[in-house]
Amino acid sequence: MREVRLDGREITTHNIAGQLGIKVQTVGAQLQKMLREGLIRRHGMVLQFEGKNRAKNMLWRINTLYVRKLEAEASAANDKNEEADGSTGTMHDVQRSKAANCVPQDQVQNAGQLVQSMR
Repeated sequence: MREVRLDGREITTHNIAGQLGIKVQTVGAQLQKMLREGLIRRHGMVLQFEGKNRAKNMLWRINTLYVRKLEAEASAANDKNEEADGSTGTMHDVQRSKAANCVPQDQVQNAGQLVQSMR
């Protein structure tokens, strides 16, 4: 949608499909999903001429307030995750009671023999 706006064209289903190079029906379905999620809004209908053909296309408008709110929530959640991970990254400290117990050497040798016998 932003690319269509930068080209100076109206943000319609037809223009978005032309910019992306996909079918108008596919774009329409995706825009309807975005509408249900509150990311965009309907802005009215416009009559567009394509050669001798003319068709009514829906005008769309980005719901900038909601998108900014989602971006702020995402960045806040991202900041919390970075603080929680710290320098360890994906490594986590595990209490000794939850850690794996040492496996006796007998069981390791028996597992090794079992694997060799299956080959």
